[in-house]
Amino acid sequence: MELTSEEQLVLVRQKRKRQNKDLSVYISEEHNGALESLHRAIRCGEIAFNQLTLLHIDSHPDLMVPPEMSADVVFDPRELHYQLGLSETGIAEFILPACYAGHIENIIWIKNSWSTQLGIGTYDFFIGNIPGDKVKGPLRVSCSAPYFYDEGLFEMEEKMENCRKLRLVVSEEMNKLNLENQLFEKVDWILDICLDYFSVNNPFLVEFEKMAGVQFTQLLVEIYCSPKLHWRLIEETRSVSTEIDISKSLHAKQSEFKDEFDAAIADIFEYVLHDESRDQDEEFILVSRLSGSYTNISNETLVQFLENLIQSDKEVRLLASTTGPLSDLPHNRSSEDAMEVMLLELQNLLVSLVKPKIVTIARSSSDEYDYTPSDQTDWLLKRVLETIRMAYGNLNIEYDQGVTQIEF
Repeated sequence: MELTSEEQLVLVRQKRKRQNKDLSVYISEEHNGALESLHRAIRCGEIAFNQLTLLHIDSHPDLMVPPEMSADVVFDPRELHYQLGLSETGIAEFILPACYAGHIENIIWIKNSWSTQLGIGTYDFFIGNIPGDKVKGPLRVSCSAPYFYDEGLFEMEEKMENCRKLRLVVSEEMNKLNLENQLFEKVDWILDICLDYFSVNNPFLVEFEKMAGVQFTQLLVEIYCSPKLHWRLIEETRSVSTEIDISKSLHAKQSEFKDEFDAAIADIFEYVLHDESRDQDEEFILVSRLSGSYTNISNETLVQFLENLIQSDKEVRLLASTTGPLSDLPHNRSSEDAMEVMLLELQNLLVSLVKPKIVTIARSSSDEYDYTPSDQTDWLLKRVLETIRMAYGNLNIEYDQGVTQIEF
């Protein structure tokens, strides 16, 4: 593939950096920019083509894939970057394409306690593509964890083509990663950090709170994310199940409970958005039906939820209907002291590991989706860079186009 003049200039710069032996740090705004940085590093020989280990430090696993994208796109980097840029969830879809391409074999996701998308543990599975006619079908994985299964990304290994084996380690404790040191010492590895690991917004909840207030936001989260919800109780059981048949059975039961909850919620929003007058009998039925989706929830809580919706203007009601299903995304604004503790943990981890080949950092604080609180982003970036420099020495820092540079 012929390189553009801009790409040729980037390669020249990268080769100079490689000769300097300083650690290259690539900084992007959105996290899918890390894949472009990896591709550049491979092209200029900074890092090996395959058998890589990725240390992913983030509040989000970022292990989705575009569900309908042909696997052929993975081998056309420009088209892949373009499609991820267009995708609404492209920031969460950049790792698995690199695995399917043969670059990454081991993923270690360091998360915080507020990130519950995948349970702690080790997952060994395959990534491949569904067979297609003229082109390869979309990517799928053989891991039946709810994170993959519920998004329609699970498929049996024998039903996929071009399979590659992956190992995913999920941990909340950096100091226990010494058990995985062999994954770093035997192969080239990438240090990948999203600043929202240290402090994270659920941007949808932030927007709702601005309009509806703290108390209503907390109530919305309780309605949608309560561990007393029948379907969430089953999800917790599914997260520790490794048997595919059991997982399928639990998924079917969970879907049944989830459909009942969704229908009850939909009826409530239909009532508050379209009925001009109040009907106490209908409101009693609506609350009773919703209570059937929970185990031992306070009836007062459900009544208050309905009352808050009724007392709000239509814009808040509409926003509640779209924010509720997204209210379980990680959300924890950290204090500076708490972030300093996490930074010290990061430093202790890094000094125990061999030097990575490259570092990728995502700010994740764009105007549209402010996952890293914008007022903390520059401070966090500076402190993360200082932490990496203390562990590994001089850094060659390269910012993606349009990313604000900081004094460092």
